[in-house]
Amino acid sequence: MDRVVIVKQALLSEVNAHMESLPVCRNLHASDLIHDPERIRGGNWTMQQFRRSGHDYDEAECHLAIDEFMAEMQERFDIVE
Repeated sequence: MDRVVIVKQALLSEVNAHMESLPVCRNLHASDLIHDPERIRGGNWTMQQFRRSGHDYDEAECHLAIDEFMAEMQERFDIVE
């Protein structure tokens, strides 16, 4: 399957919209997507880090909840700066 090239900000919006739909991720947001020329996870990008908008929410639970989604997105999309 060929990857679709997408503007980084559009993909970041999709990732954050998905995270907002998950109760365990409701207080966390992806702060940025960064270029990954080595394609460690398949796509030419990776999520840089989370930013927290609430109190003491467990990032590990959120990671577990979005792992499959992120793998699918990295299989489908490459980013362009």
